[in-house]
Amino acid sequence: MFTLYLSYRISKKFIPELPSYTTPILFIIKLCFAYTFYHIYTYHDGNGYLSLDAGVYFEDSKALYNVFFESKKDFFTIFFGLNENPDFLNQYLEDTTHWILSEPKFINDTRNIIRLNTLIHFMSNQVAFVHFICISFLSFIGLIEIFQWLKNKSSLPPIVLLLILTLAPSLAFWSSNNLKEPMLILGVALLIRAFFDTDLSLKKRIFRIILGLLISLLFKPYVLISFLVATLFFIFSEIYKNQWINLLVFSAIGILFLYFTNLSTPITNVISDKQYDFMNVREGGLYVEADEKHFYHIPYKDIDKFEINEKEEIATQLQKVDGYILLKTSNYKRTPVSIDNIGESFPIYLLMEEAKSKVDITYIHYDYWQLVKNIPEAIFNSFLQPIPRKDQSKLLILSFIENLGYLLMMGIMIIFRKKCTHQENRRLFTLLLFAGLIAAIVGWTSPISGAIVRYIIPAKLVLLIIFALQIDFDKLRNKLNTIKS
Repeated sequence: MFTLYLSYRISKKFIPELPSYTTPILFIIKLCFAYTFYHIYTYHDGNGYLSLDAGVYFEDSKALYNVFFESKKDFFTIFFGLNENPDFLNQYLEDTTHWILSEPKFINDTRNIIRLNTLIHFMSNQVAFVHFICISFLSFIGLIEIFQWLKNKSSLPPIVLLLILTLAPSLAFWSSNNLKEPMLILGVALLIRAFFDTDLSLKKRIFRIILGLLISLLFKPYVLISFLVATLFFIFSEIYKNQWINLLVFSAIGILFLYFTNLSTPITNVISDKQYDFMNVREGGLYVEADEKHFYHIPYKDIDKFEINEKEEIATQLQKVDGYILLKTSNYKRTPVSIDNIGESFPIYLLMEEAKSKVDITYIHYDYWQLVKNIPEAIFNSFLQPIPRKDQSKLLILSFIENLGYLLMMGIMIIFRKKCTHQENRRLFTLLLFAGLIAAIVGWTSPISGAIVRYIIPAKLVLLIIFALQIDFDKLRNKLNTIKS
């Protein structure tokens, strides 16, 4: 009820051109998306328990929340990452997964979303859907931020604009839960408005920039990097009037700069490692401890050659099997091996099902020019996957239909595009570059369409913004009236 009251106050104060009940109704609809998400992750995928990342974030945060009542000092020590000693952490968080296995650094988006869920536990009475409501409301504020800027720049009627921003299906679905995406939407919205809304006072813009930078850094650093690169282009694009030439020159300089600059960790290595991580998730399988330094990886199709004891977390080999051996510290460097230890039991490190929504992508394998050549493939996959298949989830088919809707929307925008000034073209190309960079990073690293539809959400928000800025609604309406008559 409190969030509904806040949405009413937002409508009353910031959207006087629409009835004051507009935002409460829209937020109720958004909560319907939240319940749909909750239902799918609980009853379709979780056998009555909140599952996958949403469930893990909730359970890990609950474990951290419970530390507060055992030792407030230890709670704050763990919460702020002040002691990463395994013995210290295991006495409280041994049963957690994402927290205990994640890297011990503060800029860790997995731990940060667990931290946020931990804080919500203090008022949620450990009811999972309350977390969905609270975090969904934060993303809703972000969308209202975007609306506040666009309503004076777009030819779309205010109610149409607000409906597009808040009820675009995948955006509404993935921003209505306890995951990272709602916070990402808030961070991106604050940054975009602060950077482009010149009607705001300097004080308000600086506040939004600081908050937007912090949120984006804590929850999705790669999106922040994409935004910063796009803002560099905005500055660069003042040089020449033709923005296509500006974009071509800027891209060429950026590619050469990254190639010839000796970074401590080259961007190619970072993306290649992430690609291999996702490839491992896509293929699934059984990971068991071969020795102190190595794992065996058994492909998912051969798991039946082991007897799995989930309670004791051991796997006993029943038949000879071909698999891989890999260093525990380097899961992407693996060597084929024949495993013939029939009757021997191995401690299980990880057991994953094979992904049902595979996407074929080209391995980068630490080759910078292969990374560059993969850009068209990456952008294609990001904006068009999932391509329908017989064995595909109905939800993914709906995502494909929505993608076609985005293509139709952009086509209509091109046909009925309004005339733009030089400054408006600079803004347009900056937003296009921002969306393109996000799409490239997602497409480079994600070989699973189910992951792509989630991670591409910020780019889809940017596409909606571009549509709202560029469409000449009067021209479109006149054309429709002509067709009717």
